[in-house]
Amino acid sequence: MLAISPLSFLAIADKFERAKQLEAYSERFKKLNYEGDALLAAFHKETGAIDAALTTINTVLSSVSAGVSAASSASLIGAPISMLVSALTGTISGILEASKQAMFEHVADKFAARINEWEKEHGKNYFENGYDARHAAFLEDSLSLLADFSRQHAVERAVAITQQHWDEKIGELAGITRNADRSQSGKAYINYLENGGLLEDQPKEFTQQVFDPQKGTIDLSTGNVSSVLTFVTPTFTPGEEVRERKQSGKYEYMTSLIVNGKDTWSVKGLKSHKGVYDYSNLIQFVEKDNKYHQAKIISELGDKNDIVYSGSGSSEVFAGEGHDTVSYNKTDAGKLTIDATGASKPGEYIVSKNMYGDVKVLQEVVNEQEVSVGKRTEKIQYRDFEFRAGGISYDVIDKLHSVEELIGGKHDDEFKGGKFNDIFHGADGNDYIEGNYGNDRLYGDDGDDYISGGQGDDQLFGGSGNDKLSGGDGNNYLTGGSGNDELQAHGAYNILSGGTGDDKLYGGGIDLLDGGEGNDYLNGGFGNDIYVYRQNYGHHTIADEGGKGDRLHLSDISFDDIAFKKVGNDLIMNKAINGVLSFNESNDVNGITFKNWFAKDASGADNHLVEIITDKDGREIKSDNIPHKNNDWSGYIKASSIASEKNMVNITSVANDINKIISSVSGLDSGDERLASLYNLALHQNNTHSTILTTTV
Repeated sequence: MLAISPLSFLAIADKFERAKQLEAYSERFKKLNYEGDALLAAFHKETGAIDAALTTINTVLSSVSAGVSAASSASLIGAPISMLVSALTGTISGILEASKQAMFEHVADKFAARINEWEKEHGKNYFENGYDARHAAFLEDSLSLLADFSRQHAVERAVAITQQHWDEKIGELAGITRNADRSQSGKAYINYLENGGLLEDQPKEFTQQVFDPQKGTIDLSTGNVSSVLTFVTPTFTPGEEVRERKQSGKYEYMTSLIVNGKDTWSVKGLKSHKGVYDYSNLIQFVEKDNKYHQAKIISELGDKNDIVYSGSGSSEVFAGEGHDTVSYNKTDAGKLTIDATGASKPGEYIVSKNMYGDVKVLQEVVNEQEVSVGKRTEKIQYRDFEFRAGGISYDVIDKLHSVEELIGGKHDDEFKGGKFNDIFHGADGNDYIEGNYGNDRLYGDDGDDYISGGQGDDQLFGGSGNDKLSGGDGNNYLTGGSGNDELQAHGAYNILSGGTGDDKLYGGGIDLLDGGEGNDYLNGGFGNDIYVYRQNYGHHTIADEGGKGDRLHLSDISFDDIAFKKVGNDLIMNKAINGVLSFNESNDVNGITFKNWFAKDASGADNHLVEIITDKDGREIKSDNIPHKNNDWSGYIKASSIASEKNMVNITSVANDINKIISSVSGLDSGDERLASLYNLALHQNNTHSTILTTTV
């Protein structure tokens, strides 16, 4: 007879404790018409009682055998008796152990019968009902989160698809009752939310089946309000599960899983209302036989302004009419190459996704749960998901049609515009963005980006990071944003705005240059340029190279608060700080250095002058008013001593010159385009003649 280990009693105690926890857990789901957790608790309680009884009997028998053995150890007659008692107790223990499995199976059969009776009464799969209850509880717990989707996306309705994944308690009950082949890996649900509440039924305008997770179809085409389609939890690839339970040993059973999968998701979008389609939680990769298979998403959208958040796998988007956007920044799709160089129509793009390295994407896998009923073990395969990195040797390509705007992803992406107008956003990473032909709007966003407008009248926005912007030919608008940026423009009319940081601005034609905060370098190049400087700017260096009509406007500074000094061939301008205007022996500059102001070229011409300087009050200083001979300088010259009288006509003149540049630069006067980007240039904040430059993007 086997000795009884104290661990046996601990295992029995664990069973009773688990039964207690399951009973408490089951109370909520009983109210949601599912008693499976209570059945599971009862199973563990009853089998625990059987274990406890048999273990107690074995303990008693073991004690009797040990007592007889001790009593007979000193007697020749007692030895045979001891052997007989030991044999009898061993036989009884063996019978009890053999009967324990039958007792366990009897309990399992009893609960299987109860499940069968419930299904006959309700006409429904018992385990599917368990997932229904789990989903009902999820809705109760997550209603505020789900209801907020429509507000986040500025639409009237949220269409929320939720995948209830494999539930180990439901799986355990299925294994115990030999019903594993009748269980599923969960269930997908669709719900509708409006005005912060859950709709009880499918909206009446949907006469067709909206969502079929087996066929992989979603049809919102008849929807009559703006909507967001979102996959709340990772959703399995489309297909039908087939299970088969087979015996693999004396007490071993395996329920294997085969998924008759589809290779596409087909989404029909709203025909006549704005739609937002978020595929970031839609699983597209399946690992099978050590290979990756892919479920492509095909979206046919309607006539309004739609937004698509792409998944990690391949897709094709037919965006239709309206201003449509495809974004890759809600999931990791690897390094992107967005290419329109071969496009024959506006809005055509090929997007290649590099999935190697540390790229983590949702992948569908098959896992196993093992359930024990005494000696009987049930292994059950089920679908699950994981975030896995690297190794997907698959062509992952998106084909986009009639898409007006693209937003990149989390890596160092490459954008190649075509011969039509492009709108690109780099999003995260250090991106390389080329507009090529057309009038493009190019945004670097986060990271250290390179942005080239190419041909056409372009708008370039650096965003955060240390960016390099090249306007190319055409009339261009360039703004660096934050960071230490370099801006270059080669067109006839250009606006260059450095933003914050220490920037370098290089003009090409007739330019408006505003370095912004920080210590900036400004070179207008040839042409009659306008420079802008404000009180809160740092040390700017102006290195003008040509033009006979260059201007500097001191937007919020009076000539009463600045002075000039000659330092070598440079002219420096300092401004008053807290009412104190000064120069030190080191000639430190808190305003502007005009490089080579006093230098002449080989022909004797002055090519580095800014011909007119205007203050906030309309006073002017012409370059001729600033002494050019060394003997005319003693220390510094206050600007007010060489300035003209106040005259608002001078402000109007500057405003007219600025407006001429504005009207020539791409799109800056168009107010009908989406995603507004505002650039305000006020010639003087407290001045009725101020010029406001606004671009709506």
